[in-house]
Amino acid sequence: KDLDPAKENDYRTVFTPNGCIVREDICDLPESFTPPSPPLSTPTRKASIPKTPLHNSEGGEDGNVDYCHKCGKSGELICCDKCPRAYHSHCMSTDAAASLSDENYWECPGCKTDGSIQPDDQNITGEQSLDKICVNLIHYNYCRHYTEKLYVLSKIHEMILRLIDFDFGETFQDPVDTEACTDYLSVVKTPMDYSTLCANLINGKYFRRMKSTMLKMEEEQQQET
Repeated sequence: KDLDPAKENDYRTVFTPNGCIVREDICDLPESFTPPSPPLSTPTRKASIPKTPLHNSEGGEDGNVDYCHKCGKSGELICCDKCPRAYHSHCMSTDAAASLSDENYWECPGCKTDGSIQPDDQNITGEQSLDKICVNLIHYNYCRHYTEKLYVLSKIHEMILRLIDFDFGETFQDPVDTEACTDYLSVVKTPMDYSTLCANLINGKYFRRMKSTMLKMEEEQQQET
């Protein structure tokens, strides 16, 4: 059972290798006692919107972070139902805070911004990554639509770099440590991360796969005719 540090039972709980035990022989705290506030450097448990439970029906964590996305500090946080972000109510705009009262499902200001068209959305041209993509693919210049294919791969490379810089993008930047997560490979059949995707784009793996697929399609079309 998850314990709330503001509850008096926490001060009567003893943790052992076999689980926790509530000591009945310890006197309850006086009614006037107020638990001290934790230091800012120590994250506290998340506080969801009152009608949204902290844990799901299966007892798992809700997946939100333990710090405010705006100020970076812990405390009483309101958790987004769509993403891992969490906010202090006083760190949000008046409109965002007002939207909490009548919503069972709450999207944070970050999610609402992400769902709208951003000024930089049209700036992914492939130009910034083109040189990196071309280095290992120059010997494929005999392929049909060679330039168009390079630009497609370059745009994908820039999109992935954008995702790495996005909120929580660092979580997916590097391969999962399978020694630390021993059951990972039993759940994920083909592990993937942003760095591996970028490497495969630059070393030509995806270009060769694209070329092979297109050759098969052309052969099938010729057979049909």
